[in-house]
Amino acid sequence: MLIGYMASTFNKSEVLVRELSASPGSFIAAVRFDLRWDSAKFSELCKALQTATKEYVGLSDLPRDLSQLFWYCATFIPMWVQQRDFATGQSHINYEKACYLLKRLGNAWFADDSLLGDDEFAAMMAAI
Repeated sequence: MLIGYMASTFNKSEVLVRELSASPGSFIAAVRFDLRWDSAKFSELCKALQTATKEYVGLSDLPRDLSQLFWYCATFIPMWVQQRDFATGQSHINYEKACYLLKRLGNAWFADDSLLGDDEFAAMMAAI
């Protein structure tokens, strides 16, 4: 399990629960263990993270497990996609823009002034 502590104050979506535990079929598991980028799962993850930032905007108490997920995505996914074997057969994906989006979502989680608007979020997703 990626993160052992599961706070009950936030009604996590199925996507967040799957990613928090790095379950088989999760985006994180595919990136980390299979060195494979699943664009559909990435999109689901980003949408779930964006929803979480909106639900917690302005609050000072953030769930530890979700905070760890935001940090994990912004820290480790960029490292994994830089592996030489990772990009094989996946040249259509703009990893730099995808990792930038994960970092922006993390910034939005930890600092309200970085919250992505719906149009900006959609534009960033489309660029990946």
